Amino acid sequence: MHAARRCRKKITLAQLARTLTEWHCNSFTDLIDEMEVWDWNGANNDSWSRLAESLYSQKVSVTWAEKMDENLASVLVPEKMSLATATQSIRKCKTRIEKIGGSRVDTEPTAWGLNVQVWNLLRTGEEAMKKGIPILKRAGFESVEDLPRTSVGFSSKVYQDLSPQLRLSTTSNGEQRVRVRVPNAQGLHRTTQFLMQEYLNLVDWKGLELPSTQRRCRASVKKFERSPTVLAEWIELKKISRSSKLREAMRRQTTRGPMI
Repeated sequence: MHAARRCRKKITLAQLARTLTEWHCNSFTDLIDEMEVWDWNGANNDSWSRLAESLYSQKVSVTWAEKMDENLASVLVPEKMSLATATQSIRKCKTRIEKIGGSRVDTEPTAWGLNVQVWNLLRTGEEAMKKGIPILKRAGFESVEDLPRTSVGFSSKVYQDLSPQLRLSTTSNGEQRVRVRVPNAQGLHRTTQFLMQEYLNLVDWKGLELPSTQRRCRASVKKFERSPTVLAEWIELKKISRSSKLREAMRRQTTRGPMI
């Protein structure tokens, strides 16, 4: 009976992990938050997405969500910021506009407080992210913290203030002092990469309080420690390295002869 229960648990967690991967989330808590930009028909992929949509729409808070995330920690790092979380403010903006009648064929994007470039990116950028994120993940870039970034000064040509519609809250002033980069990856078309970069440039990184380099390092170490296979291989390599160094030291001592 215990074996059957463990088997069911593994299958359940595997299904949840697959759902989170499809939705570009790092945790079940992420998935629940993601439902803010989806309706029931859009979230009707599988039992986990339907459950997340139900919990969000009914404003039900569950204590076991964090426990599920802990059980997934061997394959995902809930502490890291998912790309779904990072781009949610952009997609919320698009959803709000669509709900009040805005469509892609509108000829006056300024009516929504956006310029033409941003107006088009709300769609083309999102489509590029859907294509490119799986490619980045296969290349090892699984979350925002894994992506390279650069600081942006006020005098820089790439410095920009986000429009209020794209800011996370009224407390965010829209200053973008950091730029998250979309790296080259095998299979990632340059056009897709360009649109992904332009889309990420619309993210309110200041409002998100993008984790510092130190926090990124801690999250990477946690993922490393949580992977029994990787950790065991690392320990074994350390043992081999230590033995090799010891043999090399003994060989040198033998070559030099006894000390007088």
